[in-house]
Amino acid sequence: DVILAVADDAHAAFAGAWREWLADITPTVLAEALPFAPGSFYSVTPAFERFDVVVEPVSATRTTFFRSRVVVFDKDGLDATVPPPEPGPGPSADAVRALITEYFRVSAVETILVRDDWLLAREHLHLVASLIYRLFVEANAPLPPMGVKQWSTKLTPDQRAALAALPTTAADVRELGAAHSAAAAVFVTNAEALARELGVD
Repeated sequence: DVILAVADDAHAAFAGAWREWLADITPTVLAEALPFAPGSFYSVTPAFERFDVVVEPVSATRTTFFRSRVVVFDKDGLDATVPPPEPGPGPSADAVRALITEYFRVSAVETILVRDDWLLAREHLHLVASLIYRLFVEANAPLPPMGVKQWSTKLTPDQRAALAALPTTAADVRELGAAHSAAAAVFVTNAEALARELGVD
């Protein structure tokens, strides 16, 4: 990911020509504008490398959302104007309450059994695992800024091991029962402790 600060009076022209200067840097198989900042985009090269760019006018550096940076080139000393990153909040009681509610909403498996739908069983186990992951990430808040693809980095080694040990598919009632029980043990144990810590019923 690259962040560019462009002089205010040149920003519009520079932003409008992003496809041209991207093509000078690399060919792409995908390049799409990011609507929140003119001239910004995400792209994928023929070698499946991601090249994502955010373009800001210089005047925006004092209030930028992108505060965690490694300076590559700064001829005008703009890095000194970027505010320091703000520490994020800790775990949210509302988020934990919502995850617990969602877990119990989706934890019934009768539909899978009535329909004898084992593709649905696999998707069910995936959904429950994703709720466990989100619960773990919430428990670890605040986390340092990082990209959305830093999946494992947001977890502790024990959390990663717990998720990795969960069954991901089931072909019959016995396997579904075992997989569902294993996921339930992980979710409920961790959710109960976090809920107690945050005063969530």
